[in-house]
Amino acid sequence: MEGKIPRKSIQQYKANLALLHGRYGEFERRLLEQFAQTNSSSVQLNTGRELDLYYLLRDGHLTARADSGGMFIGGMPVAQLVTYSLTSSGQALVKRMKAGSPLS
Repeated sequence: MEGKIPRKSIQQYKANLALLHGRYGEFERRLLEQFAQTNSSSVQLNTGRELDLYYLLRDGHLTARADSGGMFIGGMPVAQLVTYSLTSSGQALVKRMKAGSPLS
């Protein structure tokens, strides 16, 4: 039995994957994985990623805050930054992902 993963754990992992793949896009899933791997709770991205993060924002797992920084050329803004932060429900989702607990 050594080295074997319990069947119940495999079934839960598959159920979690199905839920994540059905609810969130590729970019959203990669961002959740990044949060889980780095133990961070926020990330700065260029504007224009709102549609890529739509379902996490809609479900209340992320908040968006426009930052004053960005890239400027000749004093004109070229790229603005947005900080996306996990809410308490987003932190709980990442915690359940890491633990292999049911996500629904």
